[in-house]
Amino acid sequence: MEDENRSCLPPAPWLVYTHGNVGAEKMQTLCTISSSPPYVRCFLKSIPQLVGKEIMSSNDGWFLLRDLNNLKMFTLWNPTSSRVIHLPPLNVPEDAVDTTFEGFDPLCTLVCPPSEHGDGGDVNVHVFGDGVAFSCQPTGDSNSWIAQTTELNGKRAKVTLATICNGIIYAYAAVRSGNEDGGYFTHFVIIEVNNHGGDFDGGLTVRLLQTKRVHASFEYPCCTRGLLASCGQVYTVGIFRRYAYTRQSWAVYVWKFDLCSSNWVPIKCLEGRAFFLGRRGCTWCWGNTNHNGLGDVRQNSVYFEVARSQAIYIYSLEDCSLTSLLPCPSMPLPPYGPTWVMAQEQRRPCRLGKDEVHEHCIKEVHLLEQSFQALHCQELQDPNEQHGQHRSCQSEKCEKSSDALRLAFDNQKQNGGLGEFLPFELPLHLIELVAERMHLFDYLNFRAACKEFRSIAPVAGWRTNNSYPLLMFFESEESLCRLMDPCRSDSCCIIMPELIQGIFHIGFSKDGWLLLHSFKEGSLQFFNPFTRERGEYPSPCRPDFSSVGFSTCPTTPDCVTVGMEYYSGDDVLVYYHCFEEEMWHECEFQQADQVTFRGPLLTSPVYYKGAFYFLEERGYLGVFRLVDEEGTFEVHDRPETLGDDAIHSNHLVECDGELLSIFIGDMGKWIRVFRFDQTKMKWVRIESIGKHVLFLSPASSFSMVARERGMANRIYLPRRYGNGVLFYALDTGKYSILTGEKSFEDFSGTKEHTRCCWI
Repeated sequence: MEDENRSCLPPAPWLVYTHGNVGAEKMQTLCTISSSPPYVRCFLKSIPQLVGKEIMSSNDGWFLLRDLNNLKMFTLWNPTSSRVIHLPPLNVPEDAVDTTFEGFDPLCTLVCPPSEHGDGGDVNVHVFGDGVAFSCQPTGDSNSWIAQTTELNGKRAKVTLATICNGIIYAYAAVRSGNEDGGYFTHFVIIEVNNHGGDFDGGLTVRLLQTKRVHASFEYPCCTRGLLASCGQVYTVGIFRRYAYTRQSWAVYVWKFDLCSSNWVPIKCLEGRAFFLGRRGCTWCWGNTNHNGLGDVRQNSVYFEVARSQAIYIYSLEDCSLTSLLPCPSMPLPPYGPTWVMAQEQRRPCRLGKDEVHEHCIKEVHLLEQSFQALHCQELQDPNEQHGQHRSCQSEKCEKSSDALRLAFDNQKQNGGLGEFLPFELPLHLIELVAERMHLFDYLNFRAACKEFRSIAPVAGWRTNNSYPLLMFFESEESLCRLMDPCRSDSCCIIMPELIQGIFHIGFSKDGWLLLHSFKEGSLQFFNPFTRERGEYPSPCRPDFSSVGFSTCPTTPDCVTVGMEYYSGDDVLVYYHCFEEEMWHECEFQQADQVTFRGPLLTSPVYYKGAFYFLEERGYLGVFRLVDEEGTFEVHDRPETLGDDAIHSNHLVECDGELLSIFIGDMGKWIRVFRFDQTKMKWVRIESIGKHVLFLSPASSFSMVARERGMANRIYLPRRYGNGVLFYALDTGKYSILTGEKSFEDFSGTKEHTRCCWI
């Protein structure tokens, strides 16, 4: 039955890797990407039509292939019908492009693919270079390409992205700005094919669509765009990174083109579809995951790849999470990136069955009974009692209160059971006693139960009987925040309307306080999510800090906030702000010739022994000290045994009075921990952190002494698998979650949130 259901699922794209065209490399790897285990299925094939070819474009089951041995040769191929149409050689004028074709990486579109029984005369193929376009209609009368320059408002335009919707070519065209920096302005255009009297003459007209800019981040070099057509609509996808040099901090946004207003409209739901972005074009299909997230294609998600990486990422628009997959971990990175291949025509999604209806009800009696049991356990472990000492008056008071609470429960059980028990019938001082010993999640539910409970339970502070830091992440731009405890399998949601609206990121977290940076306003704010207290810094000297942190609570007079910006120049720039001052101070330090400190990338600083410590992306340690409003900066060498392997992230944390640096390899393939030797001023690699446990994230990193058996010597990461928080056990060298039901060699199949921290 399961196989029958799977056979009825909508078609999903294949991920095709082309290895080459020499000897044993005349092979292709075909991968299917699933949202549930096993996440990836790979098949090694030798498809003759793909040997020595690169997939340039596809449309309705047809593929445009370029010959890697002769870059002027193109072929149309349909894998379903096995039809092959050879196109004429691409005759390129010498003034249009280098005749050797070295570095010629064109954008290709396939308009009106061949009909089922046609001879190819109904197909239009367009190849776009830098300011030039080549068009071909392989009919019996025409055996050559037609070349022309592409212009927009009299200026040479380079078509960078294109898609076909309802027979019309929509594209992005880049025009030189004319400034000294040699930059480009990107415009959304329509490319019209000139058919005079129904005859194809190869002429193209680029017409500007007067649209507003989709998003300011599109002008950044670390933003990748995708353009595709689906269900008769045109969509733009923006994949945004804060810095082009790091693979962290992704955010994905989708816009739909409104034909009536000629504007881009942001959307947060793909109506059950999934978009696939690739180097050689984009495609889509219907998702088929159920309410548990099980299925082959995740609904309302964007699949994309990253240059020079084997990882595939799945971004969910529903909860703003990013899942990492490693399709072929043992395969060397091929010279040509993978291509998403959709071999079948799109069709309507199948119905997987009715959605299950979940009823959530609050049972105050169960909540109180659990809290009472926790209270009783705490009393049995009273340290004074363990040492044979007399308990204090407070302990005796707690014992009397717990006895009274137990008596109330026993009486209610005898008089009809707990099903009709009303918790507010208890004395308020007993209820207050229970509330004081609740875990934060239970405490928040307790306050939400009724007005009486809220009146006796004050607003939660940043620490309410939770043994370890909580993982906080935002699931949307609507100020919806979720908290997870690494020692529990449940979570808690908090709505915080006081937060910055729109696009923001968490810059730092300490002692329950957050530093939030707004991209739109360019502002930096501090905010306590539990007390809802907030404040705003004066406008920073720079629009964005790559690393920022404060020494103590930002509302105290001795608080100093220090920020750095990623910079690869000759000087180091450090900015600091003192409590209630109206401006930031800038400190500029010249660097030594042998060391260039570029600045940290998405790594929180550590305030340690009166100085701010910053860990640079390559492992160099920068130390900023502020004495009598005079700043000094020194740089210490990177770990000698770190090597040159690709690094996913690095973190700096204070542990047991010492500084530790943690480096995580690409896709989490390895983790290395170093201790900074204060006497020798150098890093020493360590294999264990003993009785401690670390909590790492770009915005905050902490260490604590393990309070439960089995928690020691672990490193918790800002990643999830199901309802559990991912940790790395240094003694086993593997990743796992609280239940221990599964272990991982790397990050494949795990999920991270782009805006998260430990708090």
